[in-house]
Amino acid sequence: MEAPAGGGGLRRVPAPGSPRWVGRDRALPLPPASLARPPELEVNGSRLAWTGPGGSRIVADLAAAPVWDPPPVVAPAEPPAGLAERAAQASRLLRLLSSRELDVPAAAVQALAAAARSADEAALALAVAGLAGRGAGLTPSGDDVLAGFALLSPPDLRRRLRHLARTAATTRLSRDLLLDACGGHSFEPAVDLARWLLGRESGQPAQLLSRLLRVGHLSGLGLATGMLAAAGAPAGGHDGGRGAGTGLAGPTLDS
Repeated sequence: MEAPAGGGGLRRVPAPGSPRWVGRDRALPLPPASLARPPELEVNGSRLAWTGPGGSRIVADLAAAPVWDPPPVVAPAEPPAGLAERAAQASRLLRLLSSRELDVPAAAVQALAAAARSADEAALALAVAGLAGRGAGLTPSGDDVLAGFALLSPPDLRRRLRHLARTAATTRLSRDLLLDACGGHSFEPAVDLARWLLGRESGQPAQLLSRLLRVGHLSGLGLATGMLAAAGAPAGGHDGGRGAGTGLAGPTLDS
């Protein structure tokens, strides 16, 4: 379907196998044929309809579309068998696979893990504040680390992190993603890696990490770093930073 002559409705962009539709403004660096003014969206159950200003209309029924809706990731109070070994393996692979540097210091990640292993609530608050909003982008790397850490933390520690995240000095988008992680939800590659670390899903760790590293510019690296810190693996990317301890970060929080 093409837009009416002279109109700014939806346009078809030739692509192998099927047409591709783009509906954004003309400020985007795309060829003119791929641009269109934002169409009106109608939702009726599983049916979506886009109507362009010129009258062009696309209707899609998503009833048969696959839905990714896994249960929340829940880390046990006690470290599952094999966690330390899997985390150490993933940490070694992460150093090999990542070609970028995380723009937060390893010391800040280590401080988070140390605070989680202690009963010092003030130290935990300082550690979260030291990472929240740190780094560039709508989801700063420090928040990605916190989200990964929360995803692999036991429920009691998650509650503490959720309380601190609500007032964290960061972007609204990043805070929402962090709160989602405190509820056991995240991007599919992050959830897959978390389940593998917990021994609940099979898979090749190199492939799981490679998928996660493709999330955002540094978001995947930050999420992986946070998860491995929660699992007790050494903190730091290429700078040789070292954490301490093994097992999930939370079990000894109240000891």
